[in-house]
Formats: sequence, structure tokens, C-alpha cells
Amino acid sequence: MKIACAGGGPAGLYFALLMKLRDPGHDVTIFERNAAGSANGWGVTFGDDLLAAGEALRKRPGVGTGN
Repeated sequence: MKIACAGGGPAGLYFALLMKLRDPGHDVTIFERNAAGSANGWGVTFGDDLLAAGEALRKRPGVGTGN
């Protein structure tokens, strides 16, 4: 299934993560208008432990497809 998320805020990222966990075959794309690394919007930041967990998940077979 192809899934497009409009916005890389907490809800969009969480939804994308849940869809990929539900079925690693889902083709998930997140569209974000702000540049990578910018702190615009709600100012929500993710701690190093959460970022490390996300990176570990991305590297799991069938999950880290680059989408």
C-alpha cells in the first residue's frame, strides 16, 4: 500500500511509524515543508534515546526501505 503523510510533525511521524510496523511492505512517504533540522512549528524535539530507537527500527530487515 502506498501511504503519503502530509507533515512531519509528531502525528505524521507516529502515523508513518505505525503503518510501517503494521506492514513493513507499506510504501510510506512523509512530505514536510520545512528544511531538515529546522525547529519551526510546535518546537517539539526528540531525545537522543528516541532517535536511536527510531534508527534501530529503520535498520530492521523489511522496515528501512528509505521511504
